[in-house]
Amino acid sequence: MKPPKRRAILVLSEKVPLESGLLREVVVWSVPVSEKYPDGIRYHLALVDPLTGEVLLLFDNHFPKGHHQHSRAGVESPFVYTNLTDLLTVYYGQERKEVESYESDAD
Repeated sequence: MKPPKRRAILVLSEKVPLESGLLREVVVWSVPVSEKYPDGIRYHLALVDPLTGEVLLLFDNHFPKGHHQHSRAGVESPFVYTNLTDLLTVYYGQERKEVESYESDAD
């Protein structure tokens, strides 16, 4: 008899309205290591303007693109994934810069 197939396990999920009026959505899953997810993680980390739907920042890793990020300008670039702690640190740092830029544009 085959062992049961391991399923995705939700590691982190938050949808937080920020003081700036922007919305942070962070979802991280631990998934079985596979060709699609060789690091055993699936995620999307997003900063969105809920009034316009504009995505200001997005980090995600879907097949076949792998780890990458999207900027407010619509530029997509690869992201070197090392571990979840580093991913969150880099994302929150970039998010802080985007929020500051958003707030200064609103002034």
